[in-house]
Amino acid sequence: MVTSYLIDSTDWKPISSAGKTISAWIDERNLGAKKSSEVRIYCSKTKPSADDFIRAKQIFRPKGNDDVMQITPEIEDTIVWAKCSEGSEATVNVSNDGIATIKKMDVSIQDSTNIIISSHIVSELGSAKTATEATVNTNTVTLDAGHGFVNPDPTHTGQMFVIPGYYMGEIKTVTGNIVTLFEPFSYTFPIGTPVLRCDEYLNKNGSITQILYGFKAAAGRKFDIEGFHMTFISSSAMDDSLFASLTELANGMLCRIKKSATQYNYVFNAKSNQDLKLFGEIEYSSKAPSGKYGMTFSLRFKDHYGAVVRLNGDLAQQLEIWVRDDLSTLGEIECIIHGHVVED
Repeated sequence: MVTSYLIDSTDWKPISSAGKTISAWIDERNLGAKKSSEVRIYCSKTKPSADDFIRAKQIFRPKGNDDVMQITPEIEDTIVWAKCSEGSEATVNVSNDGIATIKKMDVSIQDSTNIIISSHIVSELGSAKTATEATVNTNTVTLDAGHGFVNPDPTHTGQMFVIPGYYMGEIKTVTGNIVTLFEPFSYTFPIGTPVLRCDEYLNKNGSITQILYGFKAAAGRKFDIEGFHMTFISSSAMDDSLFASLTELANGMLCRIKKSATQYNYVFNAKSNQDLKLFGEIEYSSKAPSGKYGMTFSLRFKDHYGAVVRLNGDLAQQLEIWVRDDLSTLGEIECIIHGHVVED
């Protein structure tokens, strides 16, 4: 059902029930007498203040009524409010029926100049703290004793040095408590900064104990995740009936979004390459004369679902991939997410 609201500049008007996901768009056929070109929305438990208008997100005028914005409150009892710019008004149509009948959506409400994100999905192995300052554009730092990082070798590959939400680098060398990375630091981090020791490779045995690989936003930050790419390498050929080059999995690789400790959004559970094809695109790579077979799985959330995935660090939200079968006989599996920082 579509409900129309006449929005003006006098005060904020609620356009949703508490915690309800809605789709909203400006009605071109019924703009109102003052024909506003600017309507802003704000999610809040209580009525926003006048000062909140500048921080609110704008609903852009569509080419037609098929272009809409989907709004999902991140907290269950949050309401969506709307207000026009000073001295103007417009009609906003709101649908509470989900997105099944909507032909097209434009949900990218961040502009194209925000800070981009490109990061591995990793499994956390341990934690440490910096004993010296990690200076921007350098790649060496001293950690507290007992950090757990070791020199890379055939049994210790894929070690990642992670400062959640701000930096991820691959271990180059470890000499005592001095760690050298391949990638320079993107910011300067003070003494005592928490560091995670992580594994970037998903080709592990999760048949006995399931292994969680994830990506999460840091506290105080929000990330919009547009999609991810997962690469597979194997000495054996791959086709749709297999998972990479393995026989169909018993449990499957599970992907989901953690919204809170009690709420998860299911994305997929894939037991075969054919299952992966239902949710994204697969490209097989032929074996080189002295090389190996390869496969790439790409999932673009906006193409498949009509929306990006927003992760709120203050709510400990994260993108999760669970390895629940024995994938250790594959050569490599890596997964990298792509997105951008949300600037409120």
